[in-house]
Amino acid sequence: FKGRPTTTGAYRGETVLRTPIDAPARSLLGRLCVVNAGRVGVDLLGTIEPRTQTVSQTTVDGAETPVDPQLTLYEREGRRLISRLPDVLERMATFKGAFVAPWVLWILAALTFAGVPAAIVVTIRVALREDAALSAGAAQPEDRDQKAREEDLNADDHERRGQHR
Repeated sequence: FKGRPTTTGAYRGETVLRTPIDAPARSLLGRLCVVNAGRVGVDLLGTIEPRTQTVSQTTVDGAETPVDPQLTLYEREGRRLISRLPDVLERMATFKGAFVAPWVLWILAALTFAGVPAAIVVTIRVALREDAALSAGAAQPEDRDQKAREEDLNADDHERRGQHR
């Protein structure tokens, strides 16, 4: 696949340049070349922030540079995130190392999308059941240890009273 979009110059400052590029028929890795066909220099906005470093390589006049240019590619028609889920999980696994395979992320996604709502429903049902029991005046189960402690205190109290008389 090869596309050759062109744009006119005369931009000053940090101007966002939008140039339509024909999309390839399928997803693929590619290379972007910016060629200055004019007589005035071209500045590309980029960063050397370590958090932005990726597997991509940037070269200027054939020499590798640590700068990551700011580049955003958009699709003409938007798609819902759910339709992109397989691609999203595969890309997440790529940046998380060998121990996080795409199938692990699928399991985590399923647990998140099904488990969190289920946990909320169960929590609400338990709370409603407890509220109903309290409203109906249902007796709380007695704490046997608490009852035994109270009996011991009463016995000690009677003993002390008997000694002081």
